[in-house]
Amino acid sequence: MLAEKLIDSARRAFGDLLVLEVNGGDAVGTDHYPAVRDGWRHYVDLLGHADVDTRMAAAYVLSFLLEPAAETQPALDAAVAAACTDIERAAQAIAAARLRTTLSHWRDPERMSHDITLLDPAALTAPPIVGAAMAIGQLMGASWYDKHDPGILQVLEAAKRVTVGPWGGGDLGVLAAALCERVRFADESTHAITFCGDPALEADDASDDEAEMAISDHDDDEVGDPYTQERPVRAAPQVILPGLHEIDWSQLDHAYGSAEGVPGMIDALTSPDPEDRHWGLGALMACINHQGSVYSASTAAAPFLTMLAGRDDVEDREQILLLLAGLAVHDPKWFLFSDLDECKSEAFDAVAAGAPTYVRLLADPEPAIRSAAAQVLSFITPVPHEAFHAVRTALSSETNRYARSSLLLCLGYLGRRAGQSSDRELLATWLNDDCPLLAGSAAIALAQLDQAASSPTVRAVLEKVTHHGPPVHGFWPWNEGDLAGFAQTVRLAVMDVDELLADMRQAKALGDHEAVHAAAKKLFELLFNDQQHGINELWLPEEIDPPRREVLEALIDISRRRDQSSLPLEVGTADDVGLPWHVDAIGRLIGHEKGPVDRLLLMEGVQRPAWWIIHAFLMQRVSLPSVQKSLAELPPREQIEWCEDAIDGPYMLHRIKQKSWSDDEAAQAYTSRFILLVADLLGSVGQAGLEWATSTAATQAQLGEDRLAIPSTIASVILTRAAAASGQEPMPEVDQLLRFDQPPAATYRQALREAFRHLPSARCIQLLADTRLYSYQAYRDPRGEVRRWQNETGWEFLAFAPADHAVAQMATALIEWERHLTAGSDAHATPVGGCVSHPYAHQPPPDEPFPHDRAIQILVSFGAAALPALDVALRNLGIKDRGVCQEARRQIEVEIVRSRSSAFEGGSRVRKRAQLNQKSALSERKLSSIRQ
Repeated sequence: MLAEKLIDSARRAFGDLLVLEVNGGDAVGTDHYPAVRDGWRHYVDLLGHADVDTRMAAAYVLSFLLEPAAETQPALDAAVAAACTDIERAAQAIAAARLRTTLSHWRDPERMSHDITLLDPAALTAPPIVGAAMAIGQLMGASWYDKHDPGILQVLEAAKRVTVGPWGGGDLGVLAAALCERVRFADESTHAITFCGDPALEADDASDDEAEMAISDHDDDEVGDPYTQERPVRAAPQVILPGLHEIDWSQLDHAYGSAEGVPGMIDALTSPDPEDRHWGLGALMACINHQGSVYSASTAAAPFLTMLAGRDDVEDREQILLLLAGLAVHDPKWFLFSDLDECKSEAFDAVAAGAPTYVRLLADPEPAIRSAAAQVLSFITPVPHEAFHAVRTALSSETNRYARSSLLLCLGYLGRRAGQSSDRELLATWLNDDCPLLAGSAAIALAQLDQAASSPTVRAVLEKVTHHGPPVHGFWPWNEGDLAGFAQTVRLAVMDVDELLADMRQAKALGDHEAVHAAAKKLFELLFNDQQHGINELWLPEEIDPPRREVLEALIDISRRRDQSSLPLEVGTADDVGLPWHVDAIGRLIGHEKGPVDRLLLMEGVQRPAWWIIHAFLMQRVSLPSVQKSLAELPPREQIEWCEDAIDGPYMLHRIKQKSWSDDEAAQAYTSRFILLVADLLGSVGQAGLEWATSTAATQAQLGEDRLAIPSTIASVILTRAAAASGQEPMPEVDQLLRFDQPPAATYRQALREAFRHLPSARCIQLLADTRLYSYQAYRDPRGEVRRWQNETGWEFLAFAPADHAVAQMATALIEWERHLTAGSDAHATPVGGCVSHPYAHQPPPDEPFPHDRAIQILVSFGAAALPALDVALRNLGIKDRGVCQEARRQIEVEIVRSRSSAFEGGSRVRKRAQLNQKSALSERKLSSIRQ
């Protein structure tokens, strides 16, 4: 039968048909693919065949052929309209949707939707199977981040166990279920119940669950990481790895803390239950290779993963090999053209020790294993001496084009690692292949060998694949299937600045904004990473030469087309090289417009922009008097405009020019220095500055929680200082500005403390009334409800309170801590801080420890003022552990003695200096008298 022959030829040309049904064609296939592709006109003719199965089979084949889509898409759309039955119409509609959405995703890979995809209303009025086909077409166009109307699921009910041509292998419900797995629905519970809720299947699942409960979990059910607690009961492994459970994993760590659960995850990889295996892989990727990070458990796990990858009785070995590649270099897609020394992880040596296994797997019967092994081997050094021969041998007999691509790439990477280029001629024979994946892989491999000396042919192939290479949907472990992005990364890496500038200009002339962006990002990396500028040394306007200006102009244009406020670079990149983060600030830097802080001022004999002077002060390179002296030439009104631009302008001078999360204390000190600097400057301009603060306080207080934290805090500091100096109460609006309801209040802690320092005690206590030093979390697990102590943000602000109040608050918290320890997990012991029910069923974490050291540090900061309150606390019989109060008192007394000693020594030095001066003056008078 002709229909069967068409499907058979598709199977031989494409491989796994369900993968293509879900993801679309990728112009790769097998060595039979070119013959099928070149017969597209014949399949178009068959759309008019008398036999309905033949018509549906022809449409099925055409839906995966990308190259002739301009001619075949209209033919498929016409076949939908000409369908004679609902079944045929459904099959043709799916074929037309498959080809259309494949092309759409290829041409717009960054497409993103934040709206819920609603069911096409026509699907509700169409015959049920046609409506289901329309819903399937909508799901084909979805990406993992799209969210869908749960009404789609109801329409898909008609697809269950229905034959619509070859789709789903004869069961359209199989395709529908596969598509549902990769999208989200507005109500996830509806997804689970409505579409997958087959009563018979539910009964089977229930019996399986009961069987699972009887199987041991290798004693790791008490492990606290979220993944182990998600699946605490699993089937016993079919492979026992010697030594796996002899390691003290509790002394190792992964992304979520203690690595006690890792051996259970590894065991799950050989479970007879596919759900266990799926869980084990996901858990390992999340825990020991979390977003490209590696941990001590990663190194320990690598040998066991290598053992499993080398066994032919283990499932999903290609996924284990992908994990090993990630453990070796963090994440291979980050290092497509880097020298290996740049990307080695701490687990690299443990992975590299498995090199003989990876070499052997190049001859594995499974093409996915061969492909994944070639990728891991590409990142191994020193290169095993037998690796080149093994790769060449495998390549000579390879029949799978995805695996062939990996082998070509492996030759290039190995040659680069070993400094060997003997395979250049072999690789060059694939440059003219009509398969974009193979030609592109050969070009990438040759570029690895020759780098900047790559031939014009290699560069031409890379350019072609960059602009015309479809995504790879079959198993191909490189760059998440993004062939064009891989080629682009390598192409840009082998170009010099002049070539990149020419490429950017050409792309701009053609209106290819994505190509402009790619070239500009690479140019930015080359031109602004000069090892001179950075966080401490910012770029000045006169240093931006024409090429750099052209790059910044291009990046600003891209940002504004995307309606973005930052440069279209990786987070923190602009800061790292010494440039502003905001596009408007970049525009000012290169002269698009100017603002008050762009004004040149004299700083220590050199003219500098005002924003540069502020940054230099915040980096503690110049003093406050120097900044005030630079501003002294400006009239008060201009000084206020200058400060307002510093606060609100695009230079965002309050923001530390480095990743603040890496050094939280430094970020807080930086922002507070900015706030106090502006408060000092505005306070020095007299009445005009006070009027600014009064007006700002009134405006911001009206905004409540939406107030702007930095101007609010600046105004508060100015007003509280002025009130304290005049002996008056600060205006009531100040209390609104100093509330802690606006996060992150702790970021400005030092500046806030300056304002609190000038407030009357009663107002300080009132403002601090809502801050808590501790709270409890309640967890429910099979043992009942347990409570856990949690330190709260009140510790950030305890030092703002009067000394006696702070000591009393700390003492209350210490008493409750001791009572909590005595009560243990007693659910009936009522916590003072309230009880919040935690939603997770995971094992509760341990208590956070009482912050003894921090409490002592805060108490000591009050100095002698805290001593009376500490004496009261030490007499409080409710406190069993008096260590905090005793140590704080001891340190305060030591500091008092030291200060007195320093004062005495200083006074003694002053007296001695006065006596010497007196003697010197007397001697001078005597000498003068003798001379006379």
